[in-house]
Order: sequence, then structure tokens, then C-alpha cells
Amino acid sequence: MSTISMRVAQVETLNPLIRRFTLQPVQGGALPTFDAGAHVRVRIGTADEWRHYSLIDFSTAADAGAAAPQAYTIAVRLEDAGRGGSRFMHALQQGDELTIEPPRNDFPLAAHGGCAVLVAGGIGVTPLASMAARCRAQGRAVRMVYAGRSRALMALLPELQTVLGDALRVH
Repeated sequence: MSTISMRVAQVETLNPLIRRFTLQPVQGGALPTFDAGAHVRVRIGTADEWRHYSLIDFSTAADAGAAAPQAYTIAVRLEDAGRGGSRFMHALQQGDELTIEPPRNDFPLAAHGGCAVLVAGGIGVTPLASMAARCRAQGRAVRMVYAGRSRALMALLPELQTVLGDALRVH
């Protein structure tokens, strides 16, 4: 599979455990489009070791998803007991370069006429955040239940509250 060289354009600490990364192509230009629920594979260091991270897109414009993006956004939770991928990601700084594979979607948003009900826990909210925004962009009914240890540790909560309003239930 082909790869894309990316530069970390922005790093934002969402809480003590979660960082959000904005990644732009080193060569500039547009990136491949993706559907809500898609992820990219990120090469961890110089080894042939990869981790999957869901792409985040909060666009609710009617044409959301149609234009090729100029950047990708992901969020990564630090897992001290993990295999090292999150520690590698949390060490990245603005300007660092890394390699990714183009988006792939093994978790597409189902198309149906009813209300989409999304249930998220912890960092698992990342693909569902894009799904909620895409439902709004399509004028489709959507509700989300989002559970976490505390509001302070819940990633993307302000953005989800903006997109979903009363359709978001937090536990």
C-alpha cells in the first residue's frame, strides 16, 4: 500500500491523557477524502510497526466530506501499559514528520432512514464524533450516549456538545 509523508502541524493537549494532532502532507496539496468512521495507519518510529487512529471531522456543512482535506486530525490517548504507540505519538512535537497510509474505513456509518444512535466510551469516541457530524451534515436524526470516568477526561466533549446539543447524553 502507498504511504503519505506527513508533518505534525499542531499538537493540542485535550487533557492529561489525550492529545489531538493535526497532520498535513509534507509535499502540500490535498489529501485523499474519507468517510466518517475511517482511520489511518501511522508508522511508529522507524520500525515497521503501525497503529490505527480514527480520523476526526466535525464539519457539518451540507457538502461535508466532498472536498479533499488539506489536513487530517486524530486524537491519541496515552496508554502507559501499551506497546509504545501512544508514547511515541505523545512525544511528537509540531514540525515532526511521520508516515501514514491513506484512510481506510472498516467501520462505516450505516445508511438508513431512522435515527442514528451512537454509543461511545473513552477514546472510542473518535470515529463516532465524525459520524455524529456527518449525520448533522446530512440532516439525519442522531443521538449519542458518551460515557467516561469524568468529564475532565472525556475527549472532544465541547465539540460534541456544539454539534449535538440536546442530542448528547453524557455519563
